[in-house]
Amino acid sequence: MEQERWRRAEELFHAALERTPEERGAFLDVACGGDGELRRQVEVLVSKDEHAGSILEKPALEDATVTMPLRESLVGRQFGPYRIVAPLGAGGMGEVYRAHDSKLGRDVAIKTLPLEFMRDPERLARFRREARTLASLNHPNIAAIYGIEESGGADFLILELVEGETLHGPLPIPEACRTAKQIAEGLEAAHAKGIVHRDLKPANVKLTPEGRVKVLDFGLAKAVWGPAEGQNLSQAPTVEKLETQAGRVMGTPGYMSPEQARGEAVDRRTDIWAFGCVLYELLAGKRAFRGETSAETIAAVLQEEPDWRALPAKTPPKIRELLRRCLQKDPGRRLDNIADARKTLEDALGSWKSWRLRAVAGAAAAVAVIGAGATVWFRNPVRPTDQSQWLQLTRFSDSVSQPAFSPDGRMIAFIRGESTFFGPGQVYVKILPDGEAVQLTHDNLSKMSPMFSPDGTHIAYTTVNPAFQWDTWTVPVLGGEPHMMLKNASGLVWTGPRQILFSEMRMGVHMAVVTSEESRVGQRDIYIPPDEPDMAHRSYLSPDGKSVLLVEMDVDHLWEPCRIVPADGGSVGRKVGPPGGGCTFGAWSPDGKWMYFTSNAVGANHIWRQRFPDGKPEQITSGPTEEEGIAMAPDGRSFVTAVSLQGASLWLHDPSGERQISLEGNAGNPVFTPDGAKILYRVVKEPPSEFAFFRDLGEVMVADLKSGHSEPLAPGLRVLSFDVSWDGRRVVMEAPDSAGRERLWLAPLDHSSPPRQIPNLEGSSPHFGPDNEILFRHNEGASTAAGSLGFVYRVRLDGSGLRKALEQPVNQFNTPGAVSPDGRWIEAWAPLPRNGPPAYQLFSLEGKPPISFVGGLAGSGGMSWGGGGALITSASTTRAFFVPLAPGQVVPPIPAAGLHSDEEIARLPGAREVVGRQIVLGPSPDIYAFYRGATQRNLYRIPVP
Repeated sequence: MEQERWRRAEELFHAALERTPEERGAFLDVACGGDGELRRQVEVLVSKDEHAGSILEKPALEDATVTMPLRESLVGRQFGPYRIVAPLGAGGMGEVYRAHDSKLGRDVAIKTLPLEFMRDPERLARFRREARTLASLNHPNIAAIYGIEESGGADFLILELVEGETLHGPLPIPEACRTAKQIAEGLEAAHAKGIVHRDLKPANVKLTPEGRVKVLDFGLAKAVWGPAEGQNLSQAPTVEKLETQAGRVMGTPGYMSPEQARGEAVDRRTDIWAFGCVLYELLAGKRAFRGETSAETIAAVLQEEPDWRALPAKTPPKIRELLRRCLQKDPGRRLDNIADARKTLEDALGSWKSWRLRAVAGAAAAVAVIGAGATVWFRNPVRPTDQSQWLQLTRFSDSVSQPAFSPDGRMIAFIRGESTFFGPGQVYVKILPDGEAVQLTHDNLSKMSPMFSPDGTHIAYTTVNPAFQWDTWTVPVLGGEPHMMLKNASGLVWTGPRQILFSEMRMGVHMAVVTSEESRVGQRDIYIPPDEPDMAHRSYLSPDGKSVLLVEMDVDHLWEPCRIVPADGGSVGRKVGPPGGGCTFGAWSPDGKWMYFTSNAVGANHIWRQRFPDGKPEQITSGPTEEEGIAMAPDGRSFVTAVSLQGASLWLHDPSGERQISLEGNAGNPVFTPDGAKILYRVVKEPPSEFAFFRDLGEVMVADLKSGHSEPLAPGLRVLSFDVSWDGRRVVMEAPDSAGRERLWLAPLDHSSPPRQIPNLEGSSPHFGPDNEILFRHNEGASTAAGSLGFVYRVRLDGSGLRKALEQPVNQFNTPGAVSPDGRWIEAWAPLPRNGPPAYQLFSLEGKPPISFVGGLAGSGGMSWGGGGALITSASTTRAFFVPLAPGQVVPPIPAAGLHSDEEIARLPGAREVVGRQIVLGPSPDIYAFYRGATQRNLYRIPVP
């Protein structure tokens, strides 16, 4: 019945629009026949239409933004300190531009205001007041409003320029929860200031390339159209007093709350409803409420339940319950506080993380068993191919991947782009051996898996669009426009003149392997992963046509070992290749006697092979590089793969900007001298990896920041870790002796004497402590899942006075800046009291109780001192917060319950965000060192052993 009323209201709405404003009253008197509720609904829609097109909200009856031509003539114009660089978009009467702020040296977004504002002084004054309140929002998950500027009689908004893509689902469950948690943190900060978003939806949320969620247009709908008469947002003490002006609907039909749809007063619970809609869409890949028309969508919001069956089968019960509480139609029964949603998501992520840690520990144990009895699993490895026989085919300065041979073996196709799975990139083709690489595609779609047609005239490839739709396109080898071949088809390969094998998305992200003719006639299933969210991405038919080798992901989007299944689809087959490793690509030898794999079973991606059907896996490439992707030559005597070299460089941030410090090698472990004039760092020759890098031996370099000159501190001494004394005169280093024992060495920074070993001492992770003593870790316990157990000791420079600094055992004591400026506290990774799990904690060297960070993601990030304050790092290691410390203050005011989120860190007095990877503070908060990684990947032809 409700749906019928909204359909009738929509019909009358369109009829009313065909009449002049003066005629509408009489028309509605007759058309509504005394039905006051129906008339009010029509008037709400008419009122909304009159205000549609603002740049600050979308029309209630349309999801598509009303576009208009941008004024190219504004490009190059100067508005105060802002120079217009380029148009970004338009909506209704407003326009959005990229501009450069010459004062602060940054790019911003400028939004012009509709003309109706400029002509209404009272309305403009109210908008300015409320926009200033919105500008007070300062949170890493909220796109900032920097302010309002006036120039030439015009007003415009200055906004943070957010790079990235808007949200779309479905996402893996952990990723959806992490994304939603960041949205919840932004809402929580806004609600604490009495600000309601009112138009939260995926289109108003961006995900930056660094993985940061940014919620856009916070509260702007309210700022534009205003509160009820006489009410002032800036004076509203609580969220509950922020009411919508009677008779006006603000929002987008698929995400507006029932009270919004009825034009009633709204509060923070309206945002909680919209948050539930967004989380549902991230998990299910479709909207919670949608109809054929806007009226039907609104009716669904008011009357229907979401399709709960569309959620992934493995959605945790606590997340399902959270969604039901967020999407209660009665605001009184709805979740009341977004902080509860954020805590639920944190708990779910914590449970998932614990499960993953247990899984990793199990995998590590399995690898240990394999290593102890390798002959059980592996035949004696074939002699790895001689890298001097590898022939380089491409010489790009960036990355290429996923090679595919033409049927005659004369050409190679590949993707030029960073990702070896799917990601931004272009399809290229190259005539072998020395032809010029030719670009065939020129679009912004993510791509993967190029493959030649049987006649060699076209290349098929998979695209993944922003809606997460996987389709197959083809492009002529000689150049031309790409054309869609098949929708919902990925990883396509030809198995005959007009026969194909490909992956097809089923419900959610469940991806099966199927075969059919090119027209999809005669389609039948080959393999459907048993668990509903799993995805089979790539498949390879054996030369005899009886078996299919395939590559698949599990529920957490982690690569599984490869699988072999019968081509008739008669069974789920079995896993093949090296056990315990993720397999990303496969291939067959032309005679069908060998299966080839890319696998990370030994910690890095290398090429393996296995005799079909029952041989043992053999590793055939090895060394410092990684190899990924396999294109088997038609004669079977060689294959082409993408060979990568990775690097890590050290950079400095100071008031003048950013500059690279290390030039060659892979740099790590920076330490500033106390005066900030020099940086010491370690250079290793081996390829870096996220975890192994810090266990690699390297040479300590000293960089003078003024001259830019770098030189080795102790040439020939291979070091694991080091620290600089508080007076800047000495360096203590950890370097193993010939027997592999951890020894500590001292060297003067001015090279006045050679390095010397501290006698009769074995230890690691040295730091200078109070009274010029050395604090270090000595391993006394057995290894655990979290690392080796040991204790922190202290010793004088001559090796005397050795004693324990702490009675508490610790797992790790290696963070730069881990000793407080007064020498009374240290930071270490150690078990919590009562046999709890390890966590970063602050320990007093004077016997005071330890201070724990535990409670959430922030609990695994740790803290260090420097720059007149403390640096607290989040679990991602790419975000950190500097917290200033008052004179005499050593420890930030950490709550007794610990820090549960980045938002809680950001609330500490004076906290400000510092962005970078593995940040180390210098003498001031504006001077710090950080890392940048680089990957170069090119194609090589490798002979088959």
